[in-house]
Amino acid sequence: MVMSAFALKESVRVPQSLLCKAPASMMLFGEHSILREGRAIVSAISKWLSVKIVSRETETIEVFSSFGKESCPFTKISLSSRLRFVEAALQRFSGQLQGGFSIHIVSEIDPTMGLGSSASVSVAMLMALAAWTGQSWTKETLLEEAVSLIRSVQGCGSGADAASIVYGGVIAFDGKKASPLAPTLPLVSQYCGYKTPTPHVVKQVNDREKRLPLLFSSLFSTIDAVTEEAISAIQKEELSCLGGLMNTADGLMQALGVGTRELSDLCWRFRNEPSIFGAKISGSGLGDCVVALGSSKQKTLPVSVSEQGVVLQ
Repeated sequence: MVMSAFALKESVRVPQSLLCKAPASMMLFGEHSILREGRAIVSAISKWLSVKIVSRETETIEVFSSFGKESCPFTKISLSSRLRFVEAALQRFSGQLQGGFSIHIVSEIDPTMGLGSSASVSVAMLMALAAWTGQSWTKETLLEEAVSLIRSVQGCGSGADAASIVYGGVIAFDGKKASPLAPTLPLVSQYCGYKTPTPHVVKQVNDREKRLPLLFSSLFSTIDAVTEEAISAIQKEELSCLGGLMNTADGLMQALGVGTRELSDLCWRFRNEPSIFGAKISGSGLGDCVVALGSSKQKTLPVSVSEQGVVLQ
């Protein structure tokens, strides 16, 4: 039975086990401008990451994931860089842990494709550990903690991925507050075959902005305007208008310098299909995925929108 992730516990007794599941996410509008006080549109995606915590009578924390097994004393938390988000979540609760346990992480999200994998494991770990230590967090608190953790680990981050993972569905996010827009949209996606780490892309955009501040200020203002029009189109269920705005947003991503030949080819392949309304880069750019609105006859990534956000079972 699924219980509320934020219900008060009757006691702070350590449970024998618990399971937390978090969806993936996909950016639809507002990349890069969200880092400059703009708004973004982001969706939770029905690909899931689960974190299961199991009690053990030991002083050791064991972590099992696709990277293998790692362990450390619960009093001295230290894991490899591959598990840096897991380590940061454990560090957040280090003063409240009473003993060892095992953590089993299983994911349908390929981290090489992005899809908010870092945000998914961060949100799931924080939610699971809050429940494990008997704490009652609101969604607002969970999001605030997740954004803080992500920024502490990678040095930057809008929090948009984490917001969609916490709330589910398609949302607008301004850096602090998430506003629901729609339970679903007809989305399809393709992976270009490689990914550039988000902090590296952000740095490149920041460097260009320093060289051409007036131009980039105008670009970010235009991205914001497109995002606001997209919010209105989603609320009015105007898919044709929304698709056209996706094409415009993709052009602005190209102007920021985060487009590649492979991403452009994927976008145009989608746009050439009569059942596609529009397509664009999804995420920071210089690799990763493109997202399109409509239906496709191509072999695409399964990215159906998840109305359900993170959940504790």
